[in-house]
Amino acid sequence: MNRELKFRGFHKIDKIMVYDLNSPRLLHGKLVSEDNDYILMQYIGREDKNGLCIYEGDIIIDDGIHYKNKPKFGIVSFEDGCFVLSNEGYQSDSFFYLLSEDLEVIGNIHENPELLENNECL
Repeated sequence: MNRELKFRGFHKIDKIMVYDLNSPRLLHGKLVSEDNDYILMQYIGREDKNGLCIYEGDIIIDDGIHYKNKPKFGIVSFEDGCFVLSNEGYQSDSFFYLLSEDLEVIGNIHENPELLENNECL
């Protein structure tokens, strides 16, 4: 699978998201920024139903799948060598779930932590 490698970073001090970071590096197997003031997140290689790029740390819903009358909800993360959708430590459907055409990014864990409140593990 060929996909574009791009990164965004949440600046820990200024509390802003910066897109298209082009200088991340590996340190002990983890991505770090040149000045370590960023929390780096990688693009997963696809977009949501509105054309928005999906990155690690994004909070997404799937309007096509409902559980207890709520859309499926989760956080994109990189675990065990692949991108997954998880919620409160529960890993669901690995990367193949992230191929759904009904995914929508509704925020991310750094800028919108309030979205994580009152959501059940699906």
